[in-house]
Amino acid sequence: MRLGKRLLPWGISILGITSTAYAHDDYSLNSHVLLTGEFVYMRRSRIHDHSIVTDPTKHRHCPDCDFSILDTENVMQSMDYEPGYKVTLTVMPTRRWSLELNYLWLEEFSGEKKRHHTSNLTFPFDRTTYTKDYHLADKVKAKYESRFWDAEVNFWYHMTPRRVDYFSVSPIAGLRYVNLKEHFDLIFLKGSHKSNYDIHTTNHLGGVQLGLNIEVNPTWHWTWEVSLKGGVLWDYSMHNVFLGDNNNTTTLRKFYGHKHHVDYLADALATLGYQLNSFLNIHVGYQMIYIYGLALAPEQLSKGVASTSGESVYTKGEIILYGLIAGLSIGF
Repeated sequence: MRLGKRLLPWGISILGITSTAYAHDDYSLNSHVLLTGEFVYMRRSRIHDHSIVTDPTKHRHCPDCDFSILDTENVMQSMDYEPGYKVTLTVMPTRRWSLELNYLWLEEFSGEKKRHHTSNLTFPFDRTTYTKDYHLADKVKAKYESRFWDAEVNFWYHMTPRRVDYFSVSPIAGLRYVNLKEHFDLIFLKGSHKSNYDIHTTNHLGGVQLGLNIEVNPTWHWTWEVSLKGGVLWDYSMHNVFLGDNNNTTTLRKFYGHKHHVDYLADALATLGYQLNSFLNIHVGYQMIYIYGLALAPEQLSKGVASTSGESVYTKGEIILYGLIAGLSIGF
């Protein structure tokens, strides 16, 4: 027991010396200007599931099951991971605060599904006599395209210097703009006829966000980081709807609408970085972005048969973008 009491001060002293050595309080790690380039590989998911093609000859597994053979979720799930890039410029005048500008761009997400069953495929309008080409058709093709990019300006307050102390916490406040454009084309082929239910949507989102970054530096070289952000964005959303029949010679719907409303955003990022020297850092990570309140193209489809069916912009859509990132940071 006495031996333990004697060794305890020595242990604390050794730990303190080791901590000082590893902390390596090198202000050059807090470069005044930091340029970061990242490769991004993400997938787009999340949509409300709506039936878009039915087949009355389909075997039902339960009395309450419908005859659906294609829905909006099937089409979205055919989208794959797509590449992109992220560029970030960070200016750090002092150890206590920094200003960050970043831009994220993703390659277009695209998914396609087809169904074939001669004289049996139908779009589930509320009344089957509403159209000719969308009832008991031979072939159907659904194509979904989605394009996303965003830009941010963020102010960081560093409660302790980054990349120097073992543990650093930084509150974040900033502005964000998101651009989402989508196209959904539903094509029915009946005999020699080809008719389209074609929808384009655009979302312009701009607003504020708050967040928190937690950084852990177990050694001079290695850094763990987690950033969480949440935002409230004002969305100016638009849709352009066309529904043709009789080989597109008859126009059943042709709407252009827009709407102002509020969307909500959540953004989570986790990275592991390795400091090669005082001005060069490589890192890998995982990011997920969630947005609620969007006008998504497939969700503008309407089964109603009234003259105003599908005219209003539906803005309760949500998306999740998730995937891997890898990048290089150069300090000046």
